[in-house]
Amino acid sequence: MIGTFPGPLTKLATNCGSGSVPVYKEYAGAPLAKICRGSAVPFADCGPAQQLPAGWAPPQGYVYEAAWLATPDSKAYCEAQGKKGITEGRWTAYLCHEEYRGGADLPLLHQVLYVKK
Repeated sequence: MIGTFPGPLTKLATNCGSGSVPVYKEYAGAPLAKICRGSAVPFADCGPAQQLPAGWAPPQGYVYEAAWLATPDSKAYCEAQGKKGITEGRWTAYLCHEEYRGGADLPLLHQVLYVKK
């Protein structure tokens, strides 16, 4: 199980024997990762590149509107922008969701605004 930045706890490999083996993950370009034996020699003893889980998808009818790098205030800002769009008649509903976006090597956590037009 891999549960370190940049994502939620995700099963990417299984040890088919007894005991444990130290492993680490190497990004092979988003959304691919490789699980490697050992500690820190890049791609020295790795399994095949694996697709990272797709994860969450917005509900039907909602489309991407904007995203902000996650900060302590980003959720409140996203909510304010969502309400503002409703008040201005640009959309009928909104939702804010935290997700990892961008960077092939290091996706960053964003607060993302989805809207229903």
